Amino acid sequence: MAEISGKKWTMRFDGSATTTSNGLGIVLSCEDGDTLPLSFKLGFSCSNNAAEYEAYLTGLTIALSIGVKHIRVLGDSNLVVSQVKGDFAPREQSLETYKTWAQRLEQEFQTFSVEYALMH
Repeated sequence: MAEISGKKWTMRFDGSATTTSNGLGIVLSCEDGDTLPLSFKLGFSCSNNAAEYEAYLTGLTIALSIGVKHIRVLGDSNLVVSQVKGDFAPREQSLETYKTWAQRLEQEFQTFSVEYALMH
């Protein structure tokens, strides 16, 4: 566990909601090159913004569960990144709940940053 906790990790996240399926993708990568790609299918319908938050929260939860203490998060959802950074407040109550949960998880890391980045 000390091996994981002392290293710097990067998390990329992406969520998607369509009329037929909702899912999310997360890639956790360590500075030493180890990579953990994950994908999940959501068993409920939601907005695309909610799917993005689900991806963000799931990634943070998994990172914490494996012992990550230092993380840089990159997301292609400008809305989610701007809301969790406090640049603007959610208009939807459901997104406010996601933001609150996200802020609780973010505080569990020793070093944390989040930024908007287009995914390829």
